[in-house]
Amino acid sequence: MRTSRRLLSIALLFGFSTGALAETEVNADGMSIKALDDPDTINKELQTLVAADNPLRKFIDAANIKFKAFDSDKPGTEKSLGFSYDLSRDFSRYYISNETARNDGLTFNISAKGNVAFDKAANPRDFLDSKVAFLGFLSRGGAIATTPETQAKLNDLEDAAAESQTREEFLRNPATVEAARIIRAHMTTQFYCELAADGGIESDQSFSQKQYTYGGHVAFDIKAWNPDSPLSQFNVFDYPFAATRLLLQNDTAWSPRGSALPTVIVGVDQVMPTGNDPRAMVGDKSDFPRLKLEAGYRTLAGYINGEAAFFEANLRYYQELGASAAVKATSLDHTTVFTAVLLLPKGMYVSYSLGRLPFDVKDSQVYELGFQYKF
Repeated sequence: MRTSRRLLSIALLFGFSTGALAETEVNADGMSIKALDDPDTINKELQTLVAADNPLRKFIDAANIKFKAFDSDKPGTEKSLGFSYDLSRDFSRYYISNETARNDGLTFNISAKGNVAFDKAANPRDFLDSKVAFLGFLSRGGAIATTPETQAKLNDLEDAAAESQTREEFLRNPATVEAARIIRAHMTTQFYCELAADGGIESDQSFSQKQYTYGGHVAFDIKAWNPDSPLSQFNVFDYPFAATRLLLQNDTAWSPRGSALPTVIVGVDQVMPTGNDPRAMVGDKSDFPRLKLEAGYRTLAGYINGEAAFFEANLRYYQELGASAAVKATSLDHTTVFTAVLLLPKGMYVSYSLGRLPFDVKDSQVYELGFQYKF
């Protein structure tokens, strides 16, 4: 029991899951601004007004709501305050098998994500996506298998790490770093796959443009926890952050993480547009099949004064299948958007995105600065 608790504690500490983010102060323009123009003001007021047992408070946490100030080069778009949300929740999960390193089952999932601007005319990424899905999933691997000798060594390392006086000292302690390395080395590569039938609605913030979808998707995820595995050593997506962790002395050696391999989702939907969307403006109001590809990953960038900083990247691509000549001529048959986010300590984050989403006509660059607050 003693060893299992320690394994879990150190695994959580080193980014296998993330902790709560706290508030801080920010100035979007590098100059003095009014309090009501500061996203952090909203966080502070919500903390005061929303009680711990209030359902609204629990919803805000679950929905990963981030208050932000965003700026865009989109014509006619001005700086604005707003927030983003990303909610995904499983209901009625049923396990066909639920064993060590082996999980198969079925679940019903509800998800929703998007951006909302307080001035809807200034929303630079005006695309809300809500879905319900029934899916089957399969997971293999990820277990920790150690010998009594290894368990004893981990216990000794934890005792040595516990002598640290501060969190920063603890993170830099050679005993802590070595314990984390041993844990990752004893975790097997984890494979996850899901197959889903889904349906939903996509709209802009005002619901003046919306379309209904139904179809399915398949998702793949691989986590090579062992740093010595080939999937870890050749994970080029983590090379820049392996370098930052080494420079910050969070890692004692070059150590790309196989846990930062991208998750990939491939789906095909039948889309039923309504309203005055861009396709309708060029004379095509018909239903259409659409291919969707999405890939994303998250990795530890390093620790700053004992607090973790993470990097996230996401790419979304939509391709209309069998598009009409009018839609192709205006390049409305495909859209792509890439987003990169740096999640800094104390809840602050900065992000940059390039491209366009459905309902957009032209590509644009969007810069965001804001806070994620966990109550």
